[in-house]
Amino acid sequence: EYLKLFYGIDATFETQGHISIIKENILPENYSIFADDIHIVVSASDIRGAIYGVSTILQMIDREKMALPVMHISDSPYKEFRGAHMYLPSRENIDTYKKILDVLSFFKMNTVIIEVGGAMEYERHPEINEKWEWFCNFADNIFPGEGKSRSVQWADTYWKDSIHTEHAGGSFLTKAEVRDIVSYAKSLGLNVIPEIQALSHAYYLTLPHREIAELSDDMFPDSYCPLNEKSYELYFDVAKEVIEVFQPSIVSVGHDEIRVLGQCDKCRKKSGHELLAYDLNKLHEFYKKYDIQIMMWAEKLQHYVNYKGVMVGEPIDKITDYGFRYALPATYDAKKSIPKDILLLDWHYSQSHHSEKDFSDDGFTSVFGNFRGSRILNWQNRSSLSTMLGAEVSTWVVTDERNFARDGIFFEFMFSANILWNKDYDNDKYEELVKKVINQMYFTKAIMRGYTLSRFDSEMVYTCKDGIEFNIGNSDKIVPEIIHAVKCFENKIYGQPIDTAGILVKKELYADELLILHSAKKDMEYVPSHKFPDYSRYGIGAYVVLYEDGTIECINAEYGTTVANIDFKIKLGDGKNDFVSNEIDDVQGNFANDTVAPVFSPLCNWNDGVLYDTVPLNDGEKTVFAYNWKNPHPDKKIVKIKAINTCHDKSQTAILFGISALKERK
Repeated sequence: EYLKLFYGIDATFETQGHISIIKENILPENYSIFADDIHIVVSASDIRGAIYGVSTILQMIDREKMALPVMHISDSPYKEFRGAHMYLPSRENIDTYKKILDVLSFFKMNTVIIEVGGAMEYERHPEINEKWEWFCNFADNIFPGEGKSRSVQWADTYWKDSIHTEHAGGSFLTKAEVRDIVSYAKSLGLNVIPEIQALSHAYYLTLPHREIAELSDDMFPDSYCPLNEKSYELYFDVAKEVIEVFQPSIVSVGHDEIRVLGQCDKCRKKSGHELLAYDLNKLHEFYKKYDIQIMMWAEKLQHYVNYKGVMVGEPIDKITDYGFRYALPATYDAKKSIPKDILLLDWHYSQSHHSEKDFSDDGFTSVFGNFRGSRILNWQNRSSLSTMLGAEVSTWVVTDERNFARDGIFFEFMFSANILWNKDYDNDKYEELVKKVINQMYFTKAIMRGYTLSRFDSEMVYTCKDGIEFNIGNSDKIVPEIIHAVKCFENKIYGQPIDTAGILVKKELYADELLILHSAKKDMEYVPSHKFPDYSRYGIGAYVVLYEDGTIECINAEYGTTVANIDFKIKLGDGKNDFVSNEIDDVQGNFANDTVAPVFSPLCNWNDGVLYDTVPLNDGEKTVFAYNWKNPHPDKKIVKIKAINTCHDKSQTAILFGISALKERK
């Protein structure tokens, strides 16, 4: 299927040779490839190794020459846990979700953590699904505009747990639909871990059953009482239904962002350490009966000085900005009295240079959570411990192509997959690896969209005679398909800002695709999708295409997805004076000003998102973005293209450098 998709090769048609996949007694996930002039042989001991070997072959084919090098290689993963955390999709996005799973498997990820919550049908507790739908609808619609459900988070004396209204589109899937997704993921060699949140992020349990809430009079209770046995009766009943569907070997029990603890009459006399340990031991005992290991978000087991010199994990007792008292007990000593086989998700690795060592010293294995491999400092050293098993990239947005592209999730999947598989990455290789990922994005877009950029002939449609000069001949074009697409231009091209009168192109032509070469005049503020931004603010231009029969199509220049700043550079910051915030109540105190963060901030926050739909061309001074638009009417004659400034901010505009028409080679 991929040979057909990526290269137009019908794999059932053999001419001079053949491809073989054979089973060999080698380590799980390992593979070897032998290729000579006639044969290609992939050897593996399991389905994962076979998939990884095939994906390597597909990526090694020279897309310009349509040839595979003669080779004999053996390959194995650096880290054993290579994963992603995702919500369940809405019903209409199930097919897209499966394509995302295809991408994970293709790039040698082996694990997907799927948040369940109230988003799967519960036959024994339909009230959970009913209340979950009500809550998502209420939270998103009672507070319209930007922010949406985040308004609920600041609606109390403490910063409440996020609601994840994007989860299954604010609704729920049937068991059959979830079972189908799980089965599909496993067929790709993915280990599927359900996240059945316990203690915190428990809206789905506490809203329909307020009797188990730690604060029963809370308008929107997000935590259950750990000493109320009815909490466990309900949770275990729910967990049994999830286990029936997922058949997992590991379950994530959540436990991140515990912000309400020790406040009800039952809990008030116990320490935070005792309450957390009691809860985790109850959960561990339950899952052990099913031979299931548990995983948890681990920040409440940590007590350390962060990179800014602040002690993290101390009890909180403060007066909020609204004049209310907010208190939260310390819980870190719970780690002394819980089983050591609990796998810890360490998302505070971005606050500490040695969190993985601290967990190892305490006898635990860990995985970096909320991982961004493209931004971690000193990866070689931090990943060297055998007790640090790997990492998972979290998403926290709607599971669809647009949001994953815009928020740089596809980019991060691929970058992180590369460093989790290959052990030789360090920060000096950042720019080199970014270019590799940009080239690999060809395959991700092909999988997601069901078509690829084929080898095209290009015809110049537009470029200015004067304006902002760009030396396209000196630019690093990275992707073979772009080399074809820009061959029709001279070494130097010129760009002009799109003013309110627009730029008009009159040229009759046919095209399978149009390539737009453009930049933006200035940078724009990045707001991630989980904060529900107003996307319309990022529309800075449009290229309106008129066909001979009167049909009109619009190509949008959207900042951060199809275009970015002309001063854009693929570089990391120096790590100094960068504060990496997790959540509001996680860190207290004043910060030092001269320390290096455990993670870098990029020079441009749009780095990851704009690299999905565009290829940046940099001539040493300026960056022009090459954006391919697939023409929905290739058989219709184009007679006119008009570029229009659509930006609300008139000091911002797209700068158009060129348009070429691409026609697939026959």
